[in-house]
Formats: sequence, structure tokens, C-alpha cells
Amino acid sequence: MIGLNLNNSSVTLKADKLFCKTGALLYERFKKEHMIDERRKKDLIENIDDAPPLTEGEQKLIAGSMKVVEENISKAKRIAGTVSESVEKYIYHSEEGGATVGMIVAKMDLSAVSLFAELWLLDTYSRKAKNKDARIYEVWNNLDGTRVLQFTTSVGLPRGFQDRLLEIWVTWKEMIDEKGRRTFIIAFAPLETYEGTHHEVSGAKKMVEATSTGVHIIKELSESTCELMSAQQSDFKFSSAIPLSVLDFVAKQPMNYVNEIQKKFRHNGKEVDRERAAALAREMIERRGEPLMADQMAVFNRSEELLGDGRGEMWKALGSTNPDVEMSIKYIPPKEGERSVATGKGVGLIDCSAEEAAAWVMDHCSNDKMRNHKEIERNPARLELRHLARVNEATFATVVRFPFRLDDREFVFRMIWKSEMRRVMIALESVRDEVDYGMSFKKTRGFVRSTWLFEDLPERGGVKQCRATFVTQLDAGGIIPIWVVDKKVPVQLGAVHALADEFRQDEKVDSVEVGVLATFIRERWKDEVYSEEENALLERARQKFEGSFKEGKVWTRLKSPDVFVKMEATFEKGGSVALVGRAATVVEATIEDCAAWELTRMTRERVKDHYKFGGVDRKVDKLSYHSDMYYFAVDFGIKSFALREWLVKFVWKMVDENTMIVGYEDTEDDNFPIGVRKKYVRASSGAFWKYERLPEVSGTPQTRVTYCQQVDLKGFMPLFVMNSRIVQTLEYLSTMRKKFDKSLEIDAGQRAEIVKKIKREEEVGGLEASAQFEALFEERQGSERPSRKFELTDSKVQASAVGGKGWGSTRVKVRAEMEEVAAFFWDFGSRANMEISGDVERTLEEDEEGAGAFKKIVKRRQQMSSSHGSHHRHRKFNSEMKLRRVDREIIGVSIYFQRLIPLKEYKVEDGIALANDLLWMTSSGKKRIERLKEVLTRSRAMRELTETLPWVEVMLVPAVRGNLNINRAVSTKLVCVSEKEAAQIGRNLIPALKSKKLVNAGVDQWKVQNRAIRELMKKYTWFEPMIVEISKGIVKTAPWGLMWRVALGAVLSLGDLVTDLIVLK
Repeated sequence: MIGLNLNNSSVTLKADKLFCKTGALLYERFKKEHMIDERRKKDLIENIDDAPPLTEGEQKLIAGSMKVVEENISKAKRIAGTVSESVEKYIYHSEEGGATVGMIVAKMDLSAVSLFAELWLLDTYSRKAKNKDARIYEVWNNLDGTRVLQFTTSVGLPRGFQDRLLEIWVTWKEMIDEKGRRTFIIAFAPLETYEGTHHEVSGAKKMVEATSTGVHIIKELSESTCELMSAQQSDFKFSSAIPLSVLDFVAKQPMNYVNEIQKKFRHNGKEVDRERAAALAREMIERRGEPLMADQMAVFNRSEELLGDGRGEMWKALGSTNPDVEMSIKYIPPKEGERSVATGKGVGLIDCSAEEAAAWVMDHCSNDKMRNHKEIERNPARLELRHLARVNEATFATVVRFPFRLDDREFVFRMIWKSEMRRVMIALESVRDEVDYGMSFKKTRGFVRSTWLFEDLPERGGVKQCRATFVTQLDAGGIIPIWVVDKKVPVQLGAVHALADEFRQDEKVDSVEVGVLATFIRERWKDEVYSEEENALLERARQKFEGSFKEGKVWTRLKSPDVFVKMEATFEKGGSVALVGRAATVVEATIEDCAAWELTRMTRERVKDHYKFGGVDRKVDKLSYHSDMYYFAVDFGIKSFALREWLVKFVWKMVDENTMIVGYEDTEDDNFPIGVRKKYVRASSGAFWKYERLPEVSGTPQTRVTYCQQVDLKGFMPLFVMNSRIVQTLEYLSTMRKKFDKSLEIDAGQRAEIVKKIKREEEVGGLEASAQFEALFEERQGSERPSRKFELTDSKVQASAVGGKGWGSTRVKVRAEMEEVAAFFWDFGSRANMEISGDVERTLEEDEEGAGAFKKIVKRRQQMSSSHGSHHRHRKFNSEMKLRRVDREIIGVSIYFQRLIPLKEYKVEDGIALANDLLWMTSSGKKRIERLKEVLTRSRAMRELTETLPWVEVMLVPAVRGNLNINRAVSTKLVCVSEKEAAQIGRNLIPALKSKKLVNAGVDQWKVQNRAIRELMKKYTWFEPMIVEISKGIVKTAPWGLMWRVALGAVLSLGDLVTDLIVLK
């Protein structure tokens, strides 16, 4: 309580105003309306079981309100233009006029009880704020000690009509079925029908009284999702006939509120879909073996016949982008009076149980499928019909776009499932129901019959497995070309691809398969018996490749894309292929793990990569535990260049506990005869692998891996083309190294040990050493800033034109302890130092630590840019390192430590540093994307961010590419952004930057247009400075940026000058 003592009566008026202002200020300062609303909802949910029992009048109200749904569900028509909305809206006008029935059906991303609390509490602060324009808005709770509440409000009508007064009484009921699922019913009717206390409000007599009766039915779908069905019959007592637009306006008001609720509580679409599918999968398990209705049984009998056709012959294989999914098609000869229809079949391996896969298929109108159907495939309609309520059945309607000049096709079908032990079937068959789309468009009714069969398989490494067989028969109606059918059948079979991708767990499955072989090698290698032929194969491979080094051949160092993989090549005289390649590196894994990863050729990861880079076929025949036959074919994508195929045999052998070898050699087999495929050319290949166990480093196993390879593509192929591909071939070893890379863990462990040593030393060097150190950083006369520098550093260099000598210094702030930064430099041979410096080779000649001194003699060989020719390209540096020595990689050090900072500790300066890391040494969109992938992989904060919000990576790719695109605002919430929406958000950045003179203004516009970006920048304050800094770099190099405009203007001016001179002559 606040009081003011004002003795002078002349200030009474001022005092009143002061009290009002003070009250307003206090309200604004301490208001917590949202918290109060949420607390009231929580209290209602927690005390729901303590509600008063329903009276007889309340029971009658609920029963009578349900009749509104029963009587009008078949009469109501879909509102025009709402077929693409996530809330289904229907309306019906009585023939007598005045009375209007509005109906909605919507799925909500919150629990049934939470939605009940949201709809029941009519007097929350948020509801009152939404209805602040209403002249009357009053709520009285618990009338006469019951559940009943009285709600009195005014309803504004369009200009020319008097406002209406709506007075209703409302009650509710909760029902729980045998599965424990909750259903809430909220029923309401005119207040005049309530036999109890009526509250009156002032100003009500001046309004025309309207009536309203209706019901909200909230049905639980899963723990955090529900479905709302609402019906409301209103009579606004119009004295004469009025336009239907006015009735529609009034009826749509409560419907729009449902849209707002749905938008407010919308979660990530995929997560909601998974939860609903999981609930249906549990239902299928609980209803195993339940009998079907007679009409359902007839549908399944026809589906069994179709599935039988699917197991027949005369199938034509279709191309599949997924090696785990086989697709084929055939045309069934028509019976008399029927058209020829196409039958497609897809068979795939799915990483889930049969019930989980079937539930995903049955959720035909899931969030993800609806988005793909409308946004990606751009089809006009897809919806669920609700006239038949059965647990194991649903009816759907979909309209599919067909090629130009062909009508769109409409398919209306029912889906029925039946569940048995380790087996689930879904039958899909067209029905002749008429569908109300709320609009008219040209379409032709098509017919479809399909069968899904899901069969459980044994688990693989704890991952559930099932086989999905999908057979579909498509009659698109009308007379359409065969090529159109050929195009649409694979689209339908794409459902198997989508199903496999939804539950894909490749990494888990592959790790089990690789682990089995690694365990066998580790435990059983001594039991393996090798034939003379196998030993001879290994010896030939050893002599051909390893013997090359002992013969004193000249090996040429190759430029390796990976600084940790050493690549060399030598010429082999007398062969059709002149080059033999050799690569070597150290892998942070055991011999057994490295070899098992390389030898397991049919893992999903390896097969996917094979098809990604032009592979067309790949098979492995197991000959024994230590020997396989490997066949593969590749299309190089070169016009008039035939596909190449290889057939090789490989054998592995443990020479001793610390050494393992693998030999590859061409072979022949009757199962893979040469020349069977006329378009294929049989190529040749040989390889040799050697694995040597090394001592562990910081508790991490180490293996030296040597890989030698020679490939002959045969045919007319220039040798220089063959030899130019050797680096690509040897890069396979880099893939292995990165697969097991533990550089961060090893470097961190070694640095920690060095830090301990540094801290134990009280002093390093003396005054003389300190003076020399400081003198080194004194700025030299004639020094200047480099043209290309890291933005967060202060760098200066001085170079001599004679002798190749130079001086340089860099100052930068590093977010790490001084000892840790010093330890980073001191760990001369660490992976981080090698990667940042770009050194070709680093060796440690001498190492002396202790007695107050840290000193090393090191040798490094570095690749340098030079104008003197190729023989000057590499430089060798011999240096004495002391603890105070400052090396040239200080920019890299800043980047390296920046990448170790966790997301929760990120600040504005870290966002700017991350942007500069991304833009470092990049000038084109392609290089920026490559750099982006590296930064996202190595930055701890970005890894944590993309794990939480995977769409951020998808958004950044088009953003950093820098191409101009059409700007389309995206209003989706942060947690609900799809990959397509993320890509559009990224594409929106460049148009926003181009439309403004200042980069900050362009980023602000981008933020305003895209809701998810606003929420992201609000949550992470460093994200906006990062985007601003990235945008500056993009604008500098963009074709529409300042630099390009100035350069283009100069070129045009010069051209104009030249043309003027020509004219004058």
C-alpha cells in the first residue's frame, strides 16, 4: 500500500493523476500475467480429480451438445480455400436462416489435458487481452458449487449491424478408455437453459441476444499430442435475410482461435510424428490376432492376391537410389472390359519393428508427409476423411499433379491394418466416396490397390529389423501414355525409400558388422589355415608393391589433400599402367579395427559412398573367414566411355601380433564371366595393405597403415589421365584416418601434461632471454600490414628482396590460459600444429626439458608459394625452439582454441571470431561452403548447436554461397523449421543484403522476415554478430558488391575510352 499526505486541497486533482500514474508504473513493473495464467492451468490439471460430480442437468447438456455433431457432420461443407490448412474447417447454414453451424478438426502438439485447460479457462489474462475490444467480457466460475461456469460476452458484427450479447453456461466431462487414454468434452448452451444462478451485467439490455450451443471433444492421441473436434451452432437472431458472408464472418471467429492455439504450441513436426506413430505401434501390438469385420476381410483377400502377383515373374527392374531397396514394375494383361494397369513392387530392409514401420505408413497425413506432399511435390490436396471411425482403418483422399496437359488425378482410398505375431499387413483399396475439397478443380478419378507386408527379422546389434514388401497396382484413369505411368509408379514406390530413411540407423548396424570381424581377427587369427594359393597371392602382392621400395626405385612425392597422409608414386616400366601409388599414415585405432573397417566392403556407409560416386553394382562372395571375392562396377560419367567392372580376390593374414597384411589380385569366376554385359569393360586392379601396431599415445591405440594401389582401366585411356587419378585413389586412406580420428583428445592429453611441466618450473630463461624475446617483437622499419590477414589479429610483416629473409609479428587475444597456449606451441608434432601450419613434414631432432630450460631442435619442411619455379616450392627450416619462442601459426592458434569453446560459454566476440574462421582464405561461394563444413565439424559450439537445431547447417549453406535468390519470408517457429524452410531462410539473406546500403540493415531485414532467425538470435546473442561479419565478407566478393561494382565501372569506362579513340581516328 502506498499513501500520499497532501494538505493543500488545490493539488487534489494532481494527486489523483499522480496516484493513477504510480499505479500504472507499479503494474507495468511487477506484472507477471503469463506466469499467473500458467499457474492457474497447472493448478487445474493437478486438481482435476477433485472437481465436483456432474449434476443431472450437466449430463443432459453434454448429451444434447453431442447431437450437434451427429446432426450436422454430414451437412457441413468445407470452407473454401482451407483444404491446405492444418485445421479442417466446415460450415453449415440452416435453410431457415440465422442459425449457423461451424465445425473444426485439428491435431494439436500438446497433451489432451493441457488443451482442455487452455480452452476451459476463459478468464485468463491472455484471453482477456485477446478480447479487449469486446464491450462485455465476464466469467463466473463454479456456479452453485458445480463445475458450471457462466460466460457472458458481446460479439461485434460488421458495420451496419447491432452488436450481439452471448450468454452461455459451460461444463465439462472426462472419460478414460480401457487403454488409459483420456478424452475431454466441453459442452455449452444458452444461459436461459440453466436451472440455477444467473449473473447480469450492465449494458446487456441494449444488445440483441444471440444463442450458441456446441461442444469441444479433445481426444488423446499420444502422451503429448491430441485431436480437437469442435462443433458450434449459433443463432444471431437476424430479423431478415442477410448475406452469407456476414454469417461466415461470425462463424469463423472461434475457428481462427484454434489456428492460434495450434501455432502457439506447435513443436518439431518429425518428433510429433514419431510420438503418434509409436502410440499406434503399441496399439498394433495389443490388438494382435483380433478378427476383422466382414468387409475388411474381403479387402484383405484381394490384397493377398495382389501380393501373390508381386511374387511372380516378368518383372522389370527399376533404378533405385537406395541399395537396400529394390524396385521393379510389370504390366498385368487386362481382362475383358478393363484397361491395362501397371503393378510396382518395392522391397526394403527397415531398421525398426514391423509395428513401427506399419504405424508410420498408416499415419498418411503426418506433419512430414503433408509438408512433402504440398511443398516439395506441390500437389493440391491431401486429407483424412472421418465418416467411419474404426481403430484399424482410416480413409484418405489425395490429389496428385500429373504432367502438363494431363488432368490431376484424384485418389480416394481406405487403409486397413491387421497385426499378427512378428507380422503386420496393410491393405489399401480405392473407394467411390465423394470428397468435399472446399474448391473445384479439374481432376480425374484414379484407382489404386496396394498391399504392405512387414515381417520382423532378427536384430542386428540391438537394432530392430524388418522386411517391408510393398506391391501397388495403379490405374490413373483416362488414356495416358505409358511413359507417364512409368514415371508415377516409382514415385509411389518411393514410399519404401522414405520409410527406410525415416528409421535408418546405418552407423549402429555398420559398427556391429565391423565389430564382429574385428573381434574375430583379434581372437581367432591364430586358428586360420591358409592354402598354398592364398599364401602365394599374399606373396605376389608383397613382392609387387612392398618390393618396389627395396629395389631402389625413384618415388615422387604427391600433393596430398590430407597433411597427415603421405602420398608417393613411382613408374613401373613395361606395364600398361605407368604409376604405382603408395600412401601412409597413422590411424588412431587398433590393427583389428582398421582392417575390419577396410575389409567389410558391404557396410551401408561403403555401399552408399560407392553409389554416390558413380557405382552401379557391388557384390561380395565370402570364400572363407579370411578371404573374399569382390565385384564392383563404376560409371565414370564420361560420354562414350564404357562402364568399368572389376573382379578381385583378397586375403588377409596376421603375420604376428603386431603386423597384418592384405593382398588384392585380379581373379576370374564362372559366376562373373567376362563379356556377359556388353556395355562393360573388365578392368584390372591390385593392392597391398600393411598394418603395424604402434605404442599408445595418451591411452589411444595407434596403427601405422601403408596402402599401395595400381589400377588399369583398360581400353583407350591416356596414361596421363590414368596417373592423374592416383591421388583420388590413395585418398581412400585419408577416409580411414578421419573415420577413427581422435586428434582433439590426443592433443588435449599431451597439452595437459606439458602444462603440468610448465607450472612446475618457477622460471624459464633469465633477463637476457627476456630482453631478446622483447627485442624480437620490436616493430621493424618499413614493416607493413599484410594484404590477407585474419580479421581479429594485428599483423605486420617485413620482407627482404634479397636473400629471402623476412620478419613478421602478430598479436591476438586467445581464450585460453597462458600455460595452455604455450603448451600448444611446445607440442611441436601435434595434429593441430601440423594442420594449421600446412607443413609437409615435421621432425624432432633433440628434446631437452628440465633444469629450468625447455629447448628443442626441430626440422620442418613447408610448401611455399614461389615465383622461382617448382624446385623452390618446398623449403626446409631447422630451428631451435625455446618455451618463449613465438611461431607463425598464432592465427591458427586463435582458431584452434576458439573451436574448443562450448556453446554455453559463447560470447559476441566468439561469434565474430567464428565468422572470421569461416571466411579465412576464402573468396568464392564454393570455397566458403568447403570451409563451412570444416568449421561445423571442428567447432565444438557449432556441433552442439547443429545437434540441437540440425536445420542451422542447411540454412548456412545457401547463406554463405552468396547467390541472388527470390526472397520469401518464413514465419515458422525455431523448433519447427524443416530442411526446405531452412534452405529458403538461407537464400533470403542475400536479397536482404542487396536491398540495403548497410550490411547491418540487411541483416536486420533478414531477421524481421524470418521468425526462426529472430528467435535464434534472441536465444544466442553471438549469432547475429557472426552473421553480420559473414555478410561483410560475402558483400565484398559478391558480383553485386562494392568491389565488383567499382571494378566493373572501371572496365566499362576503359572500354568507353577505347571506343572513343577508335572513333576519333
